[in-house]
Amino acid sequence: MIQRLDGKTIEKIAAGEVIEGPLSVVKEAVENAIDAGADDISVEILDGGKTKIVITDNGSGIPKDQVPLAFERHATSKIRDFEDLYQTLSLGFRGEALASILSVAQVTCRTRTADQSSGYEFTFKEGNLKEVNPIAMSVGTQLVVEDLFYSLPVRKKFMKSDKAEGNKISRLMYAFAVGNPKISIRFTRDTKRIFQTHKDRSLDENLLVLFGSSYFDALLPIEGESPHFRVRGRIGNNTFYRGNRQMEFLYINGRYILDDRIQDEMEGLFKSIIPNGRFPAYQIFVETEARNLEVNIHPNKQKITYDFPDELLDLLKELVSRALAHKPSLPDGKDQTSRQGLFRDLSSEDAYKEIVSSYAWSDKGAPSLGEMDRPYGPDFGPDPALSEKGESDLEAFDEEALEVFEDEGEVLDFFSSINRRNPVDEDREEKEDSPLPPYDDLVFVGILFKTYILLEDRGRDKVFYMDQHAAHERVNYERFCREMKESKPHVQLLLEPLTLELNDLQLNGLEERRRALEEMGYRFDLFGEKTLLLREIPLLFKSPRDDRVFLDLLDMDIPQEWRRHEDMLDRMAMKACKASVKQGDSLHPQEVEALYQALRSCAYPLTCPHGRPTVIVRTKRDLENRFLRNK
Repeated sequence: MIQRLDGKTIEKIAAGEVIEGPLSVVKEAVENAIDAGADDISVEILDGGKTKIVITDNGSGIPKDQVPLAFERHATSKIRDFEDLYQTLSLGFRGEALASILSVAQVTCRTRTADQSSGYEFTFKEGNLKEVNPIAMSVGTQLVVEDLFYSLPVRKKFMKSDKAEGNKISRLMYAFAVGNPKISIRFTRDTKRIFQTHKDRSLDENLLVLFGSSYFDALLPIEGESPHFRVRGRIGNNTFYRGNRQMEFLYINGRYILDDRIQDEMEGLFKSIIPNGRFPAYQIFVETEARNLEVNIHPNKQKITYDFPDELLDLLKELVSRALAHKPSLPDGKDQTSRQGLFRDLSSEDAYKEIVSSYAWSDKGAPSLGEMDRPYGPDFGPDPALSEKGESDLEAFDEEALEVFEDEGEVLDFFSSINRRNPVDEDREEKEDSPLPPYDDLVFVGILFKTYILLEDRGRDKVFYMDQHAAHERVNYERFCREMKESKPHVQLLLEPLTLELNDLQLNGLEERRRALEEMGYRFDLFGEKTLLLREIPLLFKSPRDDRVFLDLLDMDIPQEWRRHEDMLDRMAMKACKASVKQGDSLHPQEVEALYQALRSCAYPLTCPHGRPTVIVRTKRDLENRFLRNK
């Protein structure tokens, strides 16, 4: 029999759709604080937010007579009619948040407006207002939420552990802190201060406090406009990457959002300059007219739609590519521990100390410089500013093993490939802005372990270590990409076609990748159902086993997100470039010079196509410190 649900049941069902857990409470309350004009916000949680959540702000407050109305469903100060949904710039506007919280938790609201001589404390029990008392407090609002889901034991049972729920809130609070540099934000978890930003500091200075000096040193600014968008922000350079996406932040009109297309585009721009399986760091702020957005398509409003998406992608691609190519940083070989050159806007380490010490970290004071500059990233664990009891507030890094390319068969002789007549290369001018010094300034010292070339720069007391395999991969990759871009791949006509028998999976790969293979320079015909005649191959990758690379390209796994033709072609070019000089091949001094000069002429010489470093640098002072000669 169908029957109408009672009002309390309807409220709890609706509340469960809006308040999915402690994270939802914090998100809704902080967004309300921002909309109320607060420039100082504090969030405290206990037991992952299950036991207690306290959000305090110095916003405009709520007039005493309007507080009960604020906790009713569909009551809001931010819109008046349906059309306002398409014009509102506020973060929260549906009028369901406070009512939903009230339905599933015990709530105390303390608030004061500027025209009131005192504040008032409103105590709600089991969804009903129980008492109102005057209290002394500053202008603003404090929301205390306790015993979440006490009235929905099934929902309470399915919440994750205290740590997991707390981690979700931590990630959200970092997003708020990054996205609102003009608001002082404090976050406390189980009585421990996790971070505090300051409204009077710049975005870069707040990023220093949030993520440490390693990231601060890697920051690259981006800024630009298109007809419908203005973009600004920061990205990490080639030396900084993470094991997951926890430092990818995107904001549109101040709202932190998730956008798969932009995420894929950004990660694609970094794919050949940071290691495979690693992710870039970026904080990007997009501004556009409100009429270009639709933000009410998802309950938590983190996924939105907007007009002119291709225009925005093109703008981001242009800005990020330009920033990455402008001034890449040469790795120092010390696992990101060096702070030399760190203080772009700060004149000394004293300035750094002044910034860090200005934040109320805890009763124990600010972390020491040594603690703050502990290396962090995929190989070193989380930054201490993010840690709690030795563990990160953020989820553990995804320590996927770096892909290692070991060639099984013979490869082209390096010297012949690097000096082969190539009209594309002959017209290239030596790069004046290369991060690598001219070869004439260096002295060839030798080769370590038949892999690492040592080049000494005596004038600057530096030594460069060049990975010959990674360097040759980068040279081949860029040369090959130029040839394909100009539709001039240099090919070798085989005297006798190679006959290859393909299985069903390889035939499917051939059909999917035929266009890309032809653009790379392969020419072939199918004979019968499963026999392929390979007639021409790219000259750059010619080897005694001409079929090996071709079959590898058919067999390689290409994820769904790489199925776009341009991405597939690039991925296949990377794979083909593993047919380069092998680790362990012996090079003569002339070959070393040829390799270095070719690498220095590359558009991006500091990493192989898979993101591993090609060159690192160490200084004489580093060695003197190791041998205690400076003591």
